[in-house]
Amino acid sequence: MRRSGWWAACAVWVAAAAAGAQEQDFSKVELKTTELGAGVAMLEGVGGFAGGNVAVCFGADGPVIVDDQFVPMVPKIEAAVRALQDAPIRFVINTHFHGDHVGGNE
Repeated sequence: MRRSGWWAACAVWVAAAAAGAQEQDFSKVELKTTELGAGVAMLEGVGGFAGGNVAVCFGADGPVIVDDQFVPMVPKIEAAVRALQDAPIRFVINTHFHGDHVGGNE
């Protein structure tokens, strides 16, 4: 019985987190770009939860990003990446399946 209670609590937490993400006002979130070294930068959400940081690697073949946050953040991510290198995002690497890391894949 204890185990089923734990699973129920986890299910409630996941549902609440998903609902909270859907209610987030992404129009208030801005992306701060920090260049970390030659050809590597980090995009960080400021002003609200953006879904984590995005790593950007850019070079001769075009930009590659690691994780792409939520769907409403995609235009902001694309603009920030274009400011680093005027080329479309070539590849997306997802670290895991949570919506705040893969939502922009849609």
